Amino acid sequence: MTSSDQQPNWQARMPGEQWVMLDSPDTAEAYLNTYADSSAVIQREPFPNPEQLYARVRFPGQFSQHHIYISPRENP
Repeated sequence: MTSSDQQPNWQARMPGEQWVMLDSPDTAEAYLNTYADSSAVIQREPFPNPEQLYARVRFPGQFSQHHIYISPRENP
C-alpha cells in the first residue's frame, strides 16, 4: 500500500543539489519557467510515478542537478 505521506529520500541528496517539493504540476511548470533564460536542461519525468519526481534540472559542466517533486494529494 502506498502512503499518502510518501516523500523523497532527502538523505540521498548530493551536495549542491536543490530538491523542491511543490503542490501541483501547474506550480512545477511555473517554477521550471524560471529557468528559461539559463542554460539549464530540463528533463521531465513520466508523471505520476512512485517517487513523485516531476522533473530534473541539469546544468552544463555540473554533476549536481535539481529535482522537482510534486507533493501527493491528501485524501479527505
